[in-house]
Amino acid sequence: MTLFDFREDEKHRDTALTLLELIVTVSILTVLTSLLMGALSHARGSADTMVCLSNLKQLGLACQLYAEANDDRLPYPNDAFGYSITWFNALDPHLLGRSAANNNAEQNLHLVKQDPVIKTLGPSWVSNAYTIKMNRRLGEDYPNGQRFYTLHEISNPSLTVLLFDGRAETEKLGSGEPAAMAMNPQGTEGFVARRHSNRANVLFVDGHVELRDEKKELNGGLGWALDQTRLIWKPWANPGSN
Repeated sequence: MTLFDFREDEKHRDTALTLLELIVTVSILTVLTSLLMGALSHARGSADTMVCLSNLKQLGLACQLYAEANDDRLPYPNDAFGYSITWFNALDPHLLGRSAANNNAEQNLHLVKQDPVIKTLGPSWVSNAYTIKMNRRLGEDYPNGQRFYTLHEISNPSLTVLLFDGRAETEKLGSGEPAAMAMNPQGTEGFVARRHSNRANVLFVDGHVELRDEKKELNGGLGWALDQTRLIWKPWANPGSN
């Protein structure tokens, strides 16, 4: 090897990456990519939480407007007394100042009444699932089985649950649980979806919204345990009971 060849070889070795250097570089890039993806996922989750909170706030305002137009009473949690007074449908005229008959607003109205997770479900679930549910126990034990008491008769509206994050994701349903849970517009503690970092957004009767963690989960980590949360689900019950 000539001196010229030796110098050229040294120059090549100085400028080229060794195998070890390449492995280290790839490893660093992999770690950085992982951190970036984690940060993006967290940001997306936080954004979804805020959208859900905003949707619930709008639904709360719509519930107040509905009550003002209906003798201070809320819409019904399900269609037992008619499809039109089920909360999911009855609130349409009061949402965003739009009429339920306005076909152009139908998709927007649907999204306001759902958690952003609805966009990740299959097509059949998008039109049939309820990712936000109404507290079923608001309608229990009222006189003669007819509708609700008036809102002003609810003694502690700031702790009484009105709407909440409801379970609908098929992969989250426990073994043997029917799809009927996802397609139910109402529910109780066991129907809660802890989809926001193991917490759930809750709309209360007084109109305020909170991200809650009751830490009283059902077996298997789904929902909240019945009658063991710090919230009021059944305002007509005896004092000290949910």
